[in-house]
Amino acid sequence: MRHTLLFLFTLLLFFAMNANAQQCVTCHKQVTPNIVADWQVSKHIKNGVGCEICHGNDHTSAADVSKALIPTPETWSASARASLEGKW
Repeated sequence: MRHTLLFLFTLLLFFAMNANAQQCVTCHKQVTPNIVADWQVSKHIKNGVGCEICHGNDHTSAADVSKALIPTPETWSASARASLEGKW
């Protein structure tokens, strides 16, 4: 029973995160397919870390690509760090 609940929770988390990241993935599969492929097998997706955690929510199209954050120690916000606590 405990394993079933854990599995269901993990599945729910995956789909919730996947829904948020789907817009990113749809475009970036065309623009940067290797980066998407790397993310899809990374610790990030396995731990529910979507694109917006590291890259922010401001970049939504090719017209505003300059709004995407590039994750470095200097650009990571305290909230991004906090959201990753305990996920690794």
